[in-house]
Amino acid sequence: MANILYRGPLERSRLSFLAESTAKAYGQTKLIWISPRRLTKQLVEHFQSFVHQNPWINDWEIVDGFIGASPASILNLRRKLENRDAPLIAVGFTTIFYAGFIAKGKCIWCINGVPEEDLMQSQRAKQRLAVALEWQLARMACVPDLVVTVSEPMNALVKKRCKAKAFFAAPNCVDSGTFASPMPQPRRYMTYLGTGAAWQGLDYLAQVWGALHRLDPSLKFQVISRDKRAQVLGCKLPADAIEFRGVQQPNEVAQLLWAAEAGFITREPHLVNEVSFPTKFGEYIAAGVYPVVTDLGWDLGQIIQKTGCGLLVPPKQAAEKVAEAVIAFRRGQVDINKRLQAAMELLDRRRWVERLAAAMP
Repeated sequence: MANILYRGPLERSRLSFLAESTAKAYGQTKLIWISPRRLTKQLVEHFQSFVHQNPWINDWEIVDGFIGASPASILNLRRKLENRDAPLIAVGFTTIFYAGFIAKGKCIWCINGVPEEDLMQSQRAKQRLAVALEWQLARMACVPDLVVTVSEPMNALVKKRCKAKAFFAAPNCVDSGTFASPMPQPRRYMTYLGTGAAWQGLDYLAQVWGALHRLDPSLKFQVISRDKRAQVLGCKLPADAIEFRGVQQPNEVAQLLWAAEAGFITREPHLVNEVSFPTKFGEYIAAGVYPVVTDLGWDLGQIIQKTGCGLLVPPKQAAEKVAEAVIAFRRGQVDINKRLQAAMELLDRRRWVERLAAAMP
């Protein structure tokens, strides 16, 4: 039985994909979640619901990781891992610290984001030192048999900073069966899906939406988010032009996206953004929503250029110029559904499960 060790907030889509790939490669799996937050009944129920929706997870445990990678936490994990010689899949950047003390067999390190995310909120010397220390500790933990990242730029970054026997980039793919619309529907909304985190660039997107409304007052907007910070997207719009939807389950998100025309991912040039692969990109495409994406040289841009499935806009371009480009794209769409289908084939989950499973040692 392969052991999957995960520390972080419950990223359902990516964790499900990695667990299915692990099961495909090794057979049975055990998932151990090191919760960085104090365990509550609600958190435990949320995790149990996730496990029950993923039949390739055969066993599971929850460990209180609030106190960090202390000797007590590591000893607790050793007791919970019945066979430490089995493959260990360490999911999350900081999870490699635990793996270094626990793994005896093959070790696969799956990185979903980089420590520099913290620098988007604070550039103080103390924070920069903490980020450098995380990378140093990762280098000291162990040499993984395989590193799995979400993008080719992230692959290149990790190769420069850490040693591993092999590297593999698997994008945040999506289950088309959940997100594909069962029938053609009217598409009414300019849409944002996601959190209000600093790297999402929502202050800028609010300016773009305001400019869009000035160009075409008939446009409607929707925000699919439970994060109150995302409400900034309504600051340049009249109240009757925008709707805020707080949903959680993938099928609920999909149903809202079926009424969307365009989905926005506008970011500033920054290492964190350039190496990322937002899950919402695949969800937009699978739901038949063309993406409007900042051109940062990231993998998203490569897919748009290859398939023509959406609109690329220069970073930091004036909001009015972006709005004009969106209006022009709306008017000039040709075979957009075929282009979205071509992009979906590049991100198909079943394809990437097979590829990642084949790459696992």
